[in-house]
Parts: sequence; structure tokens; C-alpha cells
Amino acid sequence: MHPGGKDAIMVQTSCQDRVQAHALPEQRQGEKGLFFQQRQGFFAAAKYKERKLFMDEIKVVPYIPDEDYDNPAMVVDFYEFTMANCLFLHGFKNTTLVFDMFFRKNPDNMGYSISAGQRKLTRFLLNYHFNEQDIRWLRTKGMSEEFCEYLRTYKWKGDMYALPEGTVCYPHVQMVRIECDLVGAILIETYLLQTMNFHSLITTKATRVTGLNTHTPRSVMEFGTRRAQGESAGNDGAYAAVLGGCIGTANCLAEMKYGSEVKAVGTVAHSFIEFFPTEFDAFKAFADTYPDSVSLLLDTYNIMESGLPNLIKLDDYLIEKYPNDPNRRVKSARIDSGDLARGSKRLRKALDAAGKPYIKLVASNGLDERRSPTWSSMSTLILIPTAWAKISSPPLLTLCSAACINWWRSSCRMAPISPR
Repeated sequence: MHPGGKDAIMVQTSCQDRVQAHALPEQRQGEKGLFFQQRQGFFAAAKYKERKLFMDEIKVVPYIPDEDYDNPAMVVDFYEFTMANCLFLHGFKNTTLVFDMFFRKNPDNMGYSISAGQRKLTRFLLNYHFNEQDIRWLRTKGMSEEFCEYLRTYKWKGDMYALPEGTVCYPHVQMVRIECDLVGAILIETYLLQTMNFHSLITTKATRVTGLNTHTPRSVMEFGTRRAQGESAGNDGAYAAVLGGCIGTANCLAEMKYGSEVKAVGTVAHSFIEFFPTEFDAFKAFADTYPDSVSLLLDTYNIMESGLPNLIKLDDYLIEKYPNDPNRRVKSARIDSGDLARGSKRLRKALDAAGKPYIKLVASNGLDERRSPTWSSMSTLILIPTAWAKISSPPLLTLCSAACINWWRSSCRMAPISPR
């Protein structure tokens, strides 16, 4: 008999539907019925008769997905769980493994790469854990009860050695070395590769776009979030781009996550200009709202015949309104279409002739590493990449014997980062 003294029927539909339970009257105690018990997301069905519960027909309902669930520790290729579970059961639980991460070729066949991603990887290892939802799912995938119970309280307790973030590196040079127990070494592989791969790729590309690898670096703002492969790529890409030399990003969440060093910047769009009766009205409205950071867009209608005259007129208006505050002037003007090289030269000449040499010019629209203007008339570039770059060959993880550890420690120059 059900502990509550009543038979119960559980009506189950699809995974998206809710489960409803209805208690039957007390007088039906002797009849056959179905009892569905909910326990931590699983449903067990037991057929019972005359106060005797028979467990021979238990039915486990599949794990119910949760689109809002997010635990980085579960960013794992499934075969890593199957391997770890099998090795765990066969006596390798306390075996120490050593993994090296390196790559075979530089991206795009260039001459160098920048090692990045260590900051995020370290935070991941410091907070590494599995929770009840993870354990429940692993049970449905055939993992052993001993392995699941071990993961329930598992904390990462290995050592990480890594090149300092932002270090120039080359093929076949270790970027990261992991020394850890079997579970901690195997299960972090996917996250480690994903993090180091992506951050290093974006940072390397950014150094070339900004010209940090030359004697004439450029001021570049990164506006690639809208074309990134998801929210995480947008946030991590903004951080990595600034690490590679960009002076700011359009991504607001990136500054909130990483601080003012990853500064959120931006101007206005063409649609903003079109909200107002005239272009000058739009310029004036923006300047009255943000007098300390006036940066405007000139090519909504016509750069030379409309945008430029209204820009000069607005700056004169600010001089008249704030005569004793030189900071309240037009800071910059952006062009987003046409021949950027020719247009910037004409604008620079016209602004200098009007006594406005302090107004900087910003170029945007389809710029990349090979199509970035180097003209002295251009102050800042806005980069909205369709694709930052592609890896010529994926990074590798190699397994070393413990006998190599002491030799490697004495010969490498990596900095130890221990989450213990």
C-alpha cells in the first residue's frame, strides 16, 4: 500500500508536459493500480496488489532536458566519461596522468601564435565540480554507481603549468601541462582544448589586425559580437581581442565580466540619425545627451555635402555652449561606406582647414587583416569580422609518463598555476 494510504495514478505525457498525480478514494485499496513515484527527476512505476508492492516492473523515464542548465564541467566529449568510468572500475582511480597541449602549425601559416585562455581555464579548474543534475544524467547514460558517487564530491586537485597569457609561442611548444589524477586529467580535455584554442586564435588574429607585430600599430575597436558563434564566443572573443591589442569592444557584457580593461565603446547607427527631421537635429540631440563623448556617423545621407557641414556646425555649437570646457567637443566622426581611403583623406583635409584637427576619424565596414587602411588620416578602425581566422591544425594533447616530469620541470619556462 502507498505510504500515504491511497492508491495513486501518475499520468505522463511527453518530456515537455508536466506530470499530474491524482489520488484515488480509500475504498479502492484492494484493486490493482499503478503507482508512480517521483524521485529527483526520475519516475518509477510499480504495480502492486493488496498492499504488496512489486518492483519487478520498474520503469525509468528518460532525463528531462533543461535548456537553461549550464555547468562547464559537463563540457565533455562523451567518450571521455566512458573511458574514465571503465578505468576507474579497473583500478586506475589514483593513477597520475600528465598531459601536454601544443599545436602543429600556426594559424593561416603565419610566423607566430599568442598563447591565451589561461585565465578562463584557471577559473574553470578552481570551480570544477559536479552537481546532482549531472549525476542523475550520468546514471541514465550507463555510468557505474561507484563512479557517479565519486564524482558527486570530486574537486579538481591537480597542477597546471602554463605559459603566461599573452606569450608568443610556436608549433610543438607546450602551452599547458596538466598533472592530475585520472578523472581530473581525462574529463577536462575538451574544455581545455576549446578554451585555449579559441582564445589563442582570436588573440593571435587581433595582434595582426592591430599591427602589434609591426612598428606601426593601429587603434582598432572590436565589434564582432553580432557575428560570433554564440554568446560565449562573443564574450571570450572580446576579451581575447583586447588582449591582442584592440582598444575596446562593442560587447557590454564583456566589460561587466572582465572589467574596464575590456572597455565597451560605440557611436550611433544610421537608424538613429533617421529618427530626427534633419541630420543636424540628430547630431545635436546626441551631443546634448553625451557632451563629454560626442562621436557621430557621417554617411547616413552624404558625407561631404551633409555630414561634414553638420559636424562642423555641431562643434561650433558646443564651443559656444561650453566655451571654458575644451573636453566638450566633437571627439570623432565615423564613415561606414564608400571609398574609405579617399573619403578619409578628403575629410581630414576639410576638418583641418576648418580648424578642427582634434576631431578623429573612425573607419568601419568590412575591414580585416588584409583590408585595413594604414593612412595617416585615419585614427581608429572598427573591425566587424565575418570570421576571425581558422586553425590550420587543431591543438593536441599528448600523454607523457611520470618519469618525464622532473626533466620537463627543470627544462621548461612555464609558470606553475596550482588550483590546490
